Amino acid sequence: MIYSLPARPAWDNLFPTFFFIMTGVLLGPLYISLFLNLGEDTKIQLTTVIGIGVLISAVGFALYVSALLGGVAESYQSGVNFLNSPGFWLRAALGWLLPMILVLNAHLKRSMFSQTTFLVLFIMVFVGEIIGRELFYHATIALKVASF
Repeated sequence: MIYSLPARPAWDNLFPTFFFIMTGVLLGPLYISLFLNLGEDTKIQLTTVIGIGVLISAVGFALYVSALLGGVAESYQSGVNFLNSPGFWLRAALGWLLPMILVLNAHLKRSMFSQTTFLVLFIMVFVGEIIGRELFYHATIALKVASF
């Protein structure tokens, strides 16, 4: 796998692959919902899938950062870089917290999502995922190689 690089301890595991798959799980149904005229039952099922996907993604990232903080020095520093980055907190708000609030609100009030709400949800998750990729590539620390 291209994203399991031993030179970057933060990438040398299955979490990066998990996050790329979760991007598809979250954005795929949202993207499709923008172009299809869905019935009420389908919208309820779709928002349930999106809510569960957002929750799984957030828990997965929490486990990932916990694993980084318990790893070697470079992994630990990558975890600290994630948590200290304003991008992480923006990603958490746009990609996890706000979408979860929208989905929970819709389920608690038994209200339906309009196409506008699906669009707003898609944009929030999409921007959150873009910020997540930026963090993925720029917050990791590579192993130091001793010169000969």
